[in-house]
Amino acid sequence: MYLSIFGGQKMLYFQAAAVLLLSSAFRHVETSDQSFALCDGQKGFIRCTKGAKIQILSANYGRTDERVCPSGKINTRTCHLKSSEIKTKWNCNGYRTCHLQADAQQFGDPCQNSSKYLEVKYRCVKDQTLFQKIN
Repeated sequence: MYLSIFGGQKMLYFQAAAVLLLSSAFRHVETSDQSFALCDGQKGFIRCTKGAKIQILSANYGRTDERVCPSGKINTRTCHLKSSEIKTKWNCNGYRTCHLQADAQQFGDPCQNSSKYLEVKYRCVKDQTLFQKIN
């Protein structure tokens, strides 16, 4: 692991996968198993190193924790959208890079009048391992 500076922001680097959140503050984190959240309106991507592909473990667009993306309205903490996991897996599994955007246009609005976020758990796996675990 090593630390780098990008545009005045500290950036942590590990070895197997990358997540870059495209917002006012850039963050770039690499690891073999990772989870992250994109607040409503944020864009980002997952990138695995050469020879590895993305395997989405879980994804939810909604709200399950008041501490994640705390700005905005929080009327509920039990907001799940099962189709957001299906869409994220469809768009990301088996690819080296996957672009994501957290918004209701992409996923629908599972809890109106409440701020939402996309929470994703994933890992980067060798090609053969990916298809063995998904099928």
